[in-house]
Amino acid sequence: MRGNSTEPNTLDPAAQPGQGVYILWDMYEGLVQSGPDGSVQPAAAERWESEDFEVYTFHLRKNARWSNGDPVTAEDFVYSWRRLASPESPDRQGWFLGSIKVKNARQITEGKLPPEQLGVAALDSHTFQVTLEQPSAIFVDSLTHYALLPVHRATVEGHPDLWTRPRYHVSNGAFRLEEWSVNERVMLVPNEHYWDRENVHLDSVVFLPISSLTAEFNRYRAGDLHITQSIPPAQFDRLRTSVPAEVRAPLVTATFMLDFNGKQPPLDDSNLRKALAYAIDRDTMTSNVLGRGERPAYTLTPATMRAYELPDSHWSQWSQQERERVALRLYREAGYSIAQPLKLEIKYPADEAARAKVGAIAAMWKRVLGIETKLTHLEQNVLDDHLLRSNYQVATWNLFAEFNEPYSALSVMLSESAGPVNGYRDSNYDQLLAQAMQAADTTARNAIYLQAELRFSEDMRATPVYQLTDRKLVKPFVSGYSDHLLGFIYSKDLSIIDH
Repeated sequence: MRGNSTEPNTLDPAAQPGQGVYILWDMYEGLVQSGPDGSVQPAAAERWESEDFEVYTFHLRKNARWSNGDPVTAEDFVYSWRRLASPESPDRQGWFLGSIKVKNARQITEGKLPPEQLGVAALDSHTFQVTLEQPSAIFVDSLTHYALLPVHRATVEGHPDLWTRPRYHVSNGAFRLEEWSVNERVMLVPNEHYWDRENVHLDSVVFLPISSLTAEFNRYRAGDLHITQSIPPAQFDRLRTSVPAEVRAPLVTATFMLDFNGKQPPLDDSNLRKALAYAIDRDTMTSNVLGRGERPAYTLTPATMRAYELPDSHWSQWSQQERERVALRLYREAGYSIAQPLKLEIKYPADEAARAKVGAIAAMWKRVLGIETKLTHLEQNVLDDHLLRSNYQVATWNLFAEFNEPYSALSVMLSESAGPVNGYRDSNYDQLLAQAMQAADTTARNAIYLQAELRFSEDMRATPVYQLTDRKLVKPFVSGYSDHLLGFIYSKDLSIIDH
Protein backbone atom coordinates (compact mmCIF):
# COMPACT_ATOMS: atom_id res chain seq x y z
CA MET A 1 0.00 0.00 0.00
CA ARG A 2 1.58 3.24 -1.16
CA GLY A 3 0.58 6.86 -0.76
CA ASN A 4 0.06 9.02 -3.85
CA SER A 5 -0.31 12.70 -3.07
CA THR A 6 -3.17 13.28 -5.49
CA GLU A 7 -5.48 11.54 -7.90
CA PRO A 8 -3.62 10.85 -11.17
CA ASN A 9 -5.24 12.84 -13.95
CA THR A 10 -4.32 10.14 -16.48
CA LEU A 11 -2.35 6.91 -16.86
CA ASP A 12 -1.18 7.86 -20.35
CA PRO A 13 2.61 8.45 -20.26
CA ALA A 14 2.33 11.03 -23.05
CA ALA A 15 -0.07 13.19 -21.04
CA GLN A 16 1.01 12.64 -17.43
CA PRO A 17 2.17 15.92 -15.81
CA GLY A 18 3.66 14.13 -12.82
CA GLN A 19 0.98 13.08 -10.33
CA GLY A 20 0.99 9.47 -11.49
CA VAL A 21 4.63 8.75 -12.31
CA TYR A 22 5.07 6.12 -9.58
CA ILE A 23 2.13 4.23 -11.06
CA LEU A 24 3.53 4.54 -14.60
CA TRP A 25 6.93 3.16 -13.53
CA ASP A 26 5.20 0.07 -12.16
CA MET A 27 2.93 -0.54 -15.16
CA TYR A 28 5.27 0.25 -18.05
CA GLU A 29 8.87 -0.48 -18.91
CA GLY A 30 10.96 1.71 -21.18
CA LEU A 31 14.13 0.86 -23.03
CA VAL A 32 16.16 1.49 -19.87
CA GLN A 33 15.54 2.18 -16.19
CA SER A 34 17.38 4.06 -13.47
CA GLY A 35 19.38 2.45 -10.67
CA PRO A 36 19.46 3.88 -7.12
CA ASP A 37 22.57 5.95 -7.92
CA GLY A 38 20.98 7.31 -11.10
CA SER A 39 22.93 5.00 -13.40
CA VAL A 40 21.25 3.59 -16.49
CA GLN A 41 20.28 -0.08 -16.42
CA PRO A 42 18.82 -2.37 -19.10
CA ALA A 43 15.04 -2.75 -19.11
CA ALA A 44 13.00 -3.58 -22.22
CA ALA A 45 16.29 -3.25 -24.12
CA GLU A 46 18.93 -5.70 -22.95
CA ARG A 47 21.75 -3.87 -24.77
CA TRP A 48 22.47 -0.98 -27.14
CA GLU A 49 25.28 0.60 -29.11
CA SER A 50 26.26 3.70 -31.09
CA GLU A 51 29.38 4.36 -33.12
CA ASP A 52 28.92 8.10 -33.52
CA PHE A 53 26.53 9.23 -30.71
CA GLU A 54 24.07 10.14 -33.47
CA VAL A 55 22.51 6.78 -34.39
CA TYR A 56 21.63 4.48 -31.50
CA THR A 57 20.54 0.86 -31.89
CA PHE A 58 18.63 -0.93 -29.13
CA HIS A 59 18.20 -4.70 -28.93
CA LEU A 60 14.94 -5.61 -27.19
CA ARG A 61 14.46 -8.65 -24.99
CA LYS A 62 12.90 -11.41 -27.06
CA ASN A 63 10.98 -12.71 -24.03
CA ALA A 64 9.39 -9.34 -23.18
CA ARG A 65 5.58 -9.45 -23.29
CA TRP A 66 2.63 -7.14 -22.88
CA SER A 67 0.14 -8.03 -20.16
CA ASN A 68 -2.15 -9.63 -22.79
CA GLY A 69 0.68 -11.92 -23.95
CA ASP A 70 1.66 -10.00 -27.10
CA PRO A 71 5.41 -9.69 -27.69
CA VAL A 72 6.99 -6.28 -27.04
CA THR A 73 8.45 -5.23 -30.38
CA ALA A 74 10.46 -2.43 -31.92
CA GLU A 75 7.29 -1.34 -33.72
CA ASP A 76 5.70 -0.68 -30.32
CA PHE A 77 8.39 1.89 -29.58
CA VAL A 78 8.16 3.38 -33.06
CA TYR A 79 4.41 3.82 -32.64
CA SER A 80 4.65 5.19 -29.10
CA TRP A 81 7.34 7.75 -29.88
CA ARG A 82 5.55 8.90 -33.05
CA ARG A 83 2.36 9.26 -31.04
CA LEU A 84 4.21 11.29 -28.42
CA ALA A 85 5.64 13.64 -31.06
CA SER A 86 2.37 14.11 -32.95
CA PRO A 87 0.61 17.48 -32.54
CA GLU A 88 -2.55 15.38 -32.11
CA SER A 89 -1.09 13.61 -29.06
CA PRO A 90 -2.53 14.22 -25.59
CA ASP A 91 0.06 16.99 -25.19
CA ARG A 92 2.21 17.96 -22.21
CA GLN A 93 5.28 15.78 -22.87
CA GLY A 94 5.82 15.76 -26.64
CA TRP A 95 8.40 18.53 -26.37
CA PHE A 96 10.82 16.12 -24.68
CA LEU A 97 11.68 14.30 -27.91
CA GLY A 98 12.80 17.60 -29.39
CA SER A 99 14.83 18.49 -26.33
CA ILE A 100 16.88 15.27 -26.62
CA LYS A 101 17.30 15.95 -30.35
CA VAL A 102 15.44 13.03 -31.92
CA LYS A 103 15.48 13.77 -35.64
CA ASN A 104 12.55 15.91 -36.85
CA ALA A 105 10.80 15.80 -33.46
CA ARG A 106 10.43 19.55 -33.13
CA GLN A 107 9.05 20.02 -36.65
CA ILE A 108 6.56 17.22 -36.02
CA THR A 109 5.29 18.65 -32.72
CA GLU A 110 4.85 21.99 -34.52
CA GLY A 111 2.85 20.30 -37.28
CA LYS A 112 5.41 20.98 -40.01
CA LEU A 113 6.21 17.30 -40.71
CA PRO A 114 4.19 14.09 -40.34
CA PRO A 115 5.00 11.76 -37.40
CA GLU A 116 6.25 9.14 -39.87
CA GLN A 117 9.36 11.28 -40.40
CA LEU A 118 10.45 11.01 -36.77
CA GLY A 119 13.96 9.58 -36.51
CA VAL A 120 12.91 6.15 -35.27
CA ALA A 121 12.80 2.81 -37.08
CA ALA A 122 12.20 -0.88 -36.46
CA LEU A 123 15.07 -2.68 -38.19
CA ASP A 124 13.38 -5.95 -37.28
CA SER A 125 10.89 -7.03 -34.62
CA HIS A 126 13.41 -6.67 -31.80
CA THR A 127 15.82 -3.98 -33.06
CA PHE A 128 14.83 -0.35 -32.48
CA GLN A 129 16.95 2.41 -33.96
CA VAL A 130 16.95 6.13 -33.15
CA THR A 131 18.55 8.83 -35.30
CA LEU A 132 19.34 12.19 -33.74
CA GLU A 133 19.74 15.63 -35.29
CA GLN A 134 23.17 15.97 -33.75
CA PRO A 135 25.51 13.77 -31.73
CA SER A 136 24.53 13.34 -28.08
CA ALA A 137 26.74 11.60 -25.56
CA ILE A 138 23.95 11.67 -22.96
CA PHE A 139 21.11 10.26 -25.07
CA VAL A 140 20.82 6.89 -23.32
CA ASP A 141 20.75 8.61 -19.91
CA SER A 142 17.71 10.62 -21.03
CA LEU A 143 15.64 7.53 -21.81
CA THR A 144 14.53 7.05 -18.20
CA HIS A 145 11.96 9.84 -18.74
CA TYR A 146 8.44 8.47 -18.23
CA ALA A 147 7.08 10.10 -21.39
CA LEU A 148 9.10 7.58 -23.43
CA LEU A 149 7.34 4.56 -21.95
CA PRO A 150 5.65 2.47 -24.68
CA VAL A 151 1.90 2.01 -25.11
CA HIS A 152 0.03 -0.86 -26.76
CA ARG A 153 -1.10 0.29 -30.21
CA ALA A 154 -4.06 -2.04 -30.74
CA THR A 155 -5.49 -1.07 -27.37
CA VAL A 156 -4.96 2.68 -27.77
CA GLU A 157 -6.46 2.74 -31.26
CA GLY A 158 -9.18 0.19 -30.55
CA HIS A 159 -10.44 2.00 -27.42
CA PRO A 160 -9.25 5.61 -27.77
CA ASP A 161 -11.39 6.91 -24.89
CA LEU A 162 -11.19 3.89 -22.62
CA TRP A 163 -7.75 2.33 -23.02
CA THR A 164 -6.45 3.59 -19.65
CA ARG A 165 -9.34 1.93 -17.80
CA PRO A 166 -8.85 -1.47 -16.12
CA ARG A 167 -11.09 -3.45 -18.47
CA TYR A 168 -9.09 -2.44 -21.53
CA HIS A 169 -5.63 -1.46 -20.32
CA VAL A 170 -2.54 -3.34 -21.54
CA SER A 171 0.97 -2.62 -20.23
CA ASN A 172 4.45 -4.12 -20.53
CA GLY A 173 5.85 -3.54 -17.03
CA ALA A 174 6.00 -5.74 -13.96
CA PHE A 175 2.40 -4.88 -13.05
CA ARG A 176 -0.89 -4.33 -14.85
CA LEU A 177 -3.91 -2.22 -13.97
CA GLU A 178 -6.56 -4.16 -12.03
CA GLU A 179 -8.70 -1.37 -10.53
CA TRP A 180 -8.98 2.42 -10.73
CA SER A 181 -11.59 3.88 -8.38
CA VAL A 182 -11.32 7.65 -8.82
CA ASN A 183 -10.31 9.50 -5.65
CA GLU A 184 -10.11 6.18 -3.82
CA ARG A 185 -7.41 3.84 -5.14
CA VAL A 186 -5.41 2.51 -8.07
CA MET A 187 -4.67 -1.19 -7.75
CA LEU A 188 -2.04 -3.05 -9.74
CA VAL A 189 -1.41 -6.78 -9.90
CA PRO A 190 1.55 -8.66 -11.42
CA ASN A 191 1.81 -8.92 -15.19
CA GLU A 192 1.96 -12.70 -15.55
CA HIS A 193 3.69 -12.31 -18.92
CA TYR A 194 6.45 -9.99 -17.66
CA TRP A 195 9.88 -11.23 -18.72
CA ASP A 196 11.21 -11.16 -15.14
CA ARG A 197 8.01 -12.36 -13.46
CA GLU A 198 9.83 -14.82 -11.15
CA ASN A 199 11.51 -11.88 -9.39
CA VAL A 200 8.29 -9.93 -8.78
CA HIS A 201 7.23 -10.81 -5.23
CA LEU A 202 4.23 -8.61 -4.42
CA ASP A 203 0.71 -9.92 -5.03
CA SER A 204 -0.60 -6.39 -5.58
CA VAL A 205 0.30 -2.72 -5.26
CA VAL A 206 -2.34 -0.21 -4.19
CA PHE A 207 -1.85 3.55 -4.57
CA LEU A 208 -4.05 5.75 -2.39
CA PRO A 209 -4.55 9.39 -3.48
CA ILE A 210 -4.25 11.30 -0.20
CA SER A 211 -3.55 15.03 -0.52
CA SER A 212 -3.45 15.71 3.23
CA LEU A 213 -0.12 14.79 4.80
CA THR A 214 -1.79 14.42 8.18
CA ALA A 215 -4.43 12.08 6.79
CA GLU A 216 -1.75 10.04 5.04
CA PHE A 217 0.29 9.81 8.25
CA ASN A 218 -2.77 8.63 10.17
CA ARG A 219 -3.38 5.92 7.56
CA TYR A 220 0.26 4.83 7.87
CA ARG A 221 0.06 4.74 11.65
CA ALA A 222 -3.14 2.67 11.42
CA GLY A 223 -1.38 0.15 9.18
CA ASP A 224 -3.29 1.08 6.02
CA LEU A 225 -0.09 2.22 4.23
CA HIS A 226 3.34 0.66 3.91
CA ILE A 227 5.04 3.60 2.14
CA THR A 228 3.92 7.22 2.39
CA GLN A 229 4.34 9.88 -0.25
CA SER A 230 5.70 12.33 2.34
CA ILE A 231 5.84 13.16 6.07
CA PRO A 232 3.97 15.96 7.88
CA PRO A 233 6.53 18.63 8.78
CA ALA A 234 5.23 18.86 12.34
CA GLN A 235 5.85 15.14 12.86
CA PHE A 236 9.27 14.85 11.23
CA ASP A 237 11.60 15.48 14.20
CA ARG A 238 9.57 13.32 16.56
CA LEU A 239 9.48 10.43 14.08
CA ARG A 240 13.17 10.71 13.35
CA THR A 241 13.77 10.17 17.07
CA SER A 242 11.06 7.60 17.83
CA VAL A 243 11.18 5.42 14.67
CA PRO A 244 14.43 6.35 12.90
CA ALA A 245 14.49 3.15 10.85
CA GLU A 246 11.17 4.07 9.24
CA VAL A 247 12.10 7.64 8.26
CA ARG A 248 13.70 8.16 4.86
CA ALA A 249 14.79 11.66 3.83
CA PRO A 250 17.62 11.55 1.26
CA LEU A 251 18.43 14.56 -0.88
CA VAL A 252 17.11 14.00 -4.39
CA THR A 253 17.66 15.71 -7.73
CA ALA A 254 14.70 18.05 -7.33
CA THR A 255 14.49 21.77 -6.61
CA PHE A 256 11.71 23.88 -5.10
CA MET A 257 11.21 26.80 -7.47
CA LEU A 258 9.44 30.14 -7.55
CA ASP A 259 8.20 30.96 -11.04
CA PHE A 260 7.86 34.61 -12.05
CA ASN A 261 5.41 35.36 -14.86
CA GLY A 262 7.57 37.52 -17.10
CA LYS A 263 4.88 37.79 -19.75
CA GLN A 264 3.11 40.66 -18.03
CA PRO A 265 3.86 43.64 -15.77
CA PRO A 266 5.26 44.12 -13.25
CA LEU A 267 7.34 40.93 -13.47
CA ASP A 268 8.40 41.58 -17.05
CA ASP A 269 11.24 43.56 -15.42
CA SER A 270 14.27 41.27 -14.95
CA ASN A 271 15.75 43.50 -12.24
CA LEU A 272 12.56 43.24 -10.21
CA ARG A 273 12.66 39.45 -10.60
CA LYS A 274 16.25 39.47 -9.35
CA ALA A 275 15.25 41.58 -6.36
CA LEU A 276 12.65 38.97 -5.42
CA ALA A 277 15.16 36.14 -5.81
CA TYR A 278 17.93 37.83 -3.82
CA ALA A 279 15.65 38.80 -0.91
CA ILE A 280 14.95 35.16 0.00
CA ASP A 281 17.19 33.92 2.81
CA ARG A 282 17.72 30.32 1.76
CA ASP A 283 19.81 29.39 4.79
CA THR A 284 17.01 30.48 7.11
CA MET A 285 14.49 28.67 4.92
CA THR A 286 16.32 25.33 5.01
CA SER A 287 17.50 25.49 8.64
CA ASN A 288 14.60 27.12 10.49
CA VAL A 289 11.49 26.84 8.32
CA LEU A 290 12.13 23.35 6.90
CA GLY A 291 14.92 21.67 8.87
CA ARG A 292 14.58 18.24 7.29
CA GLY A 293 17.88 18.01 5.45
CA GLU A 294 17.06 20.36 2.56
CA ARG A 295 19.89 22.33 1.00
CA PRO A 296 19.88 25.97 -0.24
CA ALA A 297 19.69 26.09 -4.06
CA TYR A 298 21.07 28.75 -6.37
CA THR A 299 21.18 26.83 -9.65
CA LEU A 300 18.65 24.87 -11.66
CA THR A 301 20.87 21.81 -11.39
CA PRO A 302 20.68 20.13 -7.97
CA ALA A 303 24.00 20.08 -6.14
CA THR A 304 23.82 16.32 -5.57
CA MET A 305 23.94 15.86 -9.32
CA ARG A 306 26.73 18.28 -10.16
CA ALA A 307 28.48 20.84 -7.95
CA TYR A 308 29.48 23.93 -9.92
CA GLU A 309 32.47 26.14 -9.20
CA LEU A 310 30.51 29.37 -9.41
CA PRO A 311 32.43 32.65 -9.92
CA ASP A 312 32.62 35.18 -7.08
CA SER A 313 30.40 37.53 -9.08
CA HIS A 314 27.50 35.08 -8.98
CA TRP A 315 24.84 36.04 -6.45
CA SER A 316 25.12 32.70 -4.66
CA GLN A 317 28.62 33.67 -3.56
CA TRP A 318 27.49 36.88 -1.84
CA SER A 319 26.56 37.08 1.81
CA GLN A 320 22.84 37.27 2.54
CA GLN A 321 23.30 40.87 3.67
CA GLU A 322 24.84 41.76 0.31
CA ARG A 323 22.03 40.00 -1.57
CA GLU A 324 19.50 42.01 0.39
CA ARG A 325 21.30 45.30 -0.29
CA VAL A 326 21.30 44.61 -4.02
CA ALA A 327 17.67 43.46 -3.86
CA LEU A 328 16.59 46.73 -2.22
CA ARG A 329 18.49 48.79 -4.80
CA LEU A 330 16.93 46.91 -7.73
CA TYR A 331 13.49 47.17 -6.10
CA ARG A 332 13.80 50.94 -5.77
CA GLU A 333 15.08 51.27 -9.34
CA ALA A 334 11.94 49.45 -10.48
CA GLY A 335 9.88 52.25 -8.90
CA TYR A 336 8.84 50.69 -5.59
CA SER A 337 9.52 51.64 -1.99
CA ILE A 338 8.30 51.10 1.55
CA ALA A 339 5.80 53.92 0.97
CA GLN A 340 4.74 52.55 -2.43
CA PRO A 341 5.12 48.80 -2.07
CA LEU A 342 4.74 46.18 -4.76
CA LYS A 343 1.67 43.99 -4.34
CA LEU A 344 2.04 40.38 -5.47
CA GLU A 345 0.15 37.09 -5.34
CA ILE A 346 1.78 33.69 -4.86
CA LYS A 347 -0.21 30.65 -5.96
CA TYR A 348 0.76 27.36 -4.34
CA PRO A 349 -0.63 23.85 -3.80
CA ALA A 350 -3.19 23.34 -1.06
CA ASP A 351 -1.27 21.34 1.52
CA GLU A 352 -0.02 22.07 5.01
CA ALA A 353 3.66 21.88 4.07
CA ALA A 354 3.41 24.48 1.30
CA ARG A 355 1.77 27.14 3.46
CA ALA A 356 4.77 27.44 5.78
CA LYS A 357 7.19 27.82 2.87
CA VAL A 358 5.33 30.53 0.99
CA GLY A 359 4.48 32.28 4.25
CA ALA A 360 8.18 32.47 5.08
CA ILE A 361 8.99 33.83 1.62
CA ALA A 362 6.28 36.48 1.93
CA ALA A 363 7.67 37.48 5.35
CA MET A 364 11.17 37.83 3.90
CA TRP A 365 9.90 39.99 1.05
CA LYS A 366 8.02 42.13 3.57
CA ARG A 367 11.04 42.56 5.83
CA VAL A 368 13.60 43.32 3.11
CA LEU A 369 11.50 45.13 0.51
CA GLY A 370 8.14 45.96 2.06
CA ILE A 371 6.20 43.88 -0.46
CA GLU A 372 2.58 43.05 0.32
CA THR A 373 1.96 39.43 -0.68
CA LYS A 374 -1.34 37.61 -1.10
CA LEU A 375 -1.13 33.84 -0.64
CA THR A 376 -3.57 31.74 -2.69
CA HIS A 377 -3.70 27.98 -2.28
CA LEU A 378 -5.15 25.80 -5.07
CA GLU A 379 -5.62 22.10 -5.63
CA GLN A 380 -2.64 20.75 -7.58
CA ASN A 381 -4.57 20.08 -10.79
CA VAL A 382 -6.03 23.60 -10.67
CA LEU A 383 -2.60 25.10 -10.01
CA ASP A 384 -1.16 23.18 -12.97
CA ASP A 385 -3.90 24.62 -15.17
CA HIS A 386 -3.17 28.18 -13.97
CA LEU A 387 0.50 27.67 -14.76
CA LEU A 388 -0.20 26.38 -18.26
CA ARG A 389 -2.46 29.36 -18.97
CA SER A 390 0.02 31.84 -17.41
CA ASN A 391 -2.71 32.81 -14.95
CA TYR A 392 -0.40 33.80 -12.12
CA GLN A 393 2.17 36.35 -10.97
CA VAL A 394 4.31 34.07 -8.81
CA ALA A 395 3.77 30.33 -8.45
CA THR A 396 5.57 27.46 -6.77
CA TRP A 397 6.61 24.25 -8.46
CA ASN A 398 9.17 21.49 -8.08
CA LEU A 399 11.74 20.95 -10.81
CA PHE A 400 12.46 17.22 -10.90
CA ALA A 401 15.40 15.88 -12.89
CA GLU A 402 14.21 12.80 -14.78
CA PHE A 403 17.72 11.47 -15.40
CA ASN A 404 21.13 11.86 -13.80
CA GLU A 405 22.56 14.65 -15.94
CA PRO A 406 22.32 18.46 -15.53
CA TYR A 407 20.70 18.59 -18.96
CA SER A 408 17.57 17.07 -17.44
CA ALA A 409 17.00 20.08 -15.16
CA LEU A 410 18.29 22.70 -17.57
CA SER A 411 16.24 21.45 -20.53
CA VAL A 412 13.03 22.49 -18.77
CA MET A 413 13.92 26.07 -19.74
CA LEU A 414 14.56 25.34 -23.41
CA SER A 415 12.50 27.46 -25.79
CA GLU A 416 10.60 24.46 -27.14
CA SER A 417 9.95 22.80 -23.78
CA ALA A 418 6.75 22.62 -21.79
CA GLY A 419 8.45 24.33 -18.90
CA PRO A 420 8.92 28.06 -19.56
CA VAL A 421 5.30 29.17 -19.34
CA ASN A 422 6.84 32.25 -17.72
CA GLY A 423 7.93 33.45 -21.17
CA TYR A 424 11.62 32.51 -21.10
CA ARG A 425 12.99 32.18 -24.61
CA ASP A 426 16.72 32.45 -25.31
CA SER A 427 18.35 31.01 -28.40
CA ASN A 428 21.81 31.36 -26.85
CA TYR A 429 20.70 29.27 -23.89
CA ASP A 430 19.30 26.69 -26.31
CA GLN A 431 22.59 26.60 -28.22
CA LEU A 432 24.61 26.06 -25.05
CA LEU A 433 22.58 23.00 -24.16
CA ALA A 434 22.85 21.67 -27.71
CA GLN A 435 26.62 22.11 -27.46
CA ALA A 436 26.76 20.35 -24.09
CA MET A 437 25.00 17.28 -25.46
CA GLN A 438 27.79 16.70 -27.94
CA ALA A 439 30.63 16.83 -25.41
CA ALA A 440 31.67 13.29 -24.54
CA ASP A 441 33.93 14.53 -21.73
CA THR A 442 32.05 15.16 -18.46
CA THR A 443 34.30 18.06 -17.42
CA ALA A 444 33.78 19.82 -20.74
CA ARG A 445 30.00 19.29 -20.51
CA ASN A 446 29.97 20.64 -16.98
CA ALA A 447 31.69 23.84 -18.07
CA ILE A 448 29.05 24.42 -20.74
CA TYR A 449 26.23 23.68 -18.30
CA LEU A 450 27.68 26.33 -16.00
CA GLN A 451 27.52 28.90 -18.80
CA ALA A 452 23.85 28.05 -19.28
CA GLU A 453 23.20 28.40 -15.54
CA LEU A 454 24.83 31.84 -15.49
CA ARG A 455 22.88 32.97 -18.53
CA PHE A 456 19.57 31.89 -17.04
CA SER A 457 20.33 33.66 -13.76
CA GLU A 458 20.73 36.93 -15.65
CA ASP A 459 17.09 36.71 -16.71
CA MET A 460 15.68 35.08 -13.56
CA ARG A 461 12.27 34.02 -14.92
CA ALA A 462 12.32 31.53 -12.07
CA THR A 463 14.51 31.14 -9.04
CA PRO A 464 15.62 27.99 -7.22
CA VAL A 465 15.05 28.14 -3.46
CA TYR A 466 16.13 24.79 -2.03
CA GLN A 467 16.95 21.22 -3.00
CA LEU A 468 14.31 18.76 -1.88
CA THR A 469 14.59 15.69 0.27
CA ASP A 470 12.42 12.68 -0.56
CA ARG A 471 10.68 12.31 2.79
CA LYS A 472 8.89 9.01 3.26
CA LEU A 473 7.84 6.62 5.99
CA VAL A 474 8.56 2.99 5.13
CA LYS A 475 7.42 0.07 7.26
CA PRO A 476 10.34 -2.02 8.55
CA PHE A 477 8.91 -5.18 6.99
CA VAL A 478 9.13 -3.71 3.45
CA SER A 479 12.19 -5.35 1.93
CA GLY A 480 14.10 -4.11 -1.10
CA TYR A 481 13.43 -0.39 -0.60
CA SER A 482 16.41 1.76 -1.60
CA ASP A 483 16.90 5.51 -1.42
CA HIS A 484 17.14 6.73 -5.01
CA LEU A 485 19.02 9.77 -6.30
CA LEU A 486 16.12 10.61 -8.65
CA GLY A 487 13.34 9.53 -6.31
CA PHE A 488 12.35 6.53 -8.43
CA ILE A 489 10.74 3.60 -6.60
CA TYR A 490 9.97 0.43 -8.54
CA SER A 491 7.52 -1.85 -6.74
CA LYS A 492 9.01 -4.86 -8.53
CA ASP A 493 12.06 -4.46 -6.25
CA LEU A 494 9.95 -4.67 -3.10
CA SER A 495 8.61 -7.53 -1.01
CA ILE A 496 6.89 -7.95 2.35
CA ILE A 497 8.78 -10.04 4.90
CA ASP A 498 7.08 -11.97 7.69
CA HIS A 499 6.26 -9.79 10.66
